[in-house]
Amino acid sequence: MNKKILITVIFAALAAVASYLILTNESTVNANDEQIQAAGDTESVNNGAADEPANEETDNSDDSGTSNEVSTEIREEEITENVNDVVTAQLDYKDGTYTTEETYALPNGGSHHMDITMVIENDTVTDVRMVFDGDVSGGSTAIQERFTTAMQPMVVGANLDSISLSRTGGASLTTAGFNKALAEIKVKAQI
Repeated sequence: MNKKILITVIFAALAAVASYLILTNESTVNANDEQIQAAGDTESVNNGAADEPANEETDNSDDSGTSNEVSTEIREEEITENVNDVVTAQLDYKDGTYTTEETYALPNGGSHHMDITMVIENDTVTDVRMVFDGDVSGGSTAIQERFTTAMQPMVVGANLDSISLSRTGGASLTTAGFNKALAEIKVKAQI
């Protein structure tokens, strides 16, 4: 079964349960209020003073000391938050290991080739590995190392859609190549 269909089914079930709980809780609160009101009316009549308030105050609270109305609102908020968590849990990418190649130009007319391997689990990058080949003249290896070192903590552990690098580790061309490769991996991994 497709993950999106499964998540949609789960969402629909949770929404139905949430609606049932909200309605059941409101019915219980309304029934309790009616019973309390009826008890108050009976007590006033029994005391022979219909216009005077009853001696005992009515307790419209649960064991926690909060009123049923406040309790209902809190439960509705909790249910809404749980349903929203399910909605946002829809996955956009297939879990797996994806590899792509990218070549990017250098100002001196040369180029670099990079192989990028990225592991995706639950739309999150859990590992990324890069291998650089090509023209290594002009100190590009040091730039590539700085890029890789700076890129790792920005990418590993991040949601795939939240990754947007800019001149990482001082390497603008390597970063641009990485961003193009990332776009290709997103296309390959898309559900």
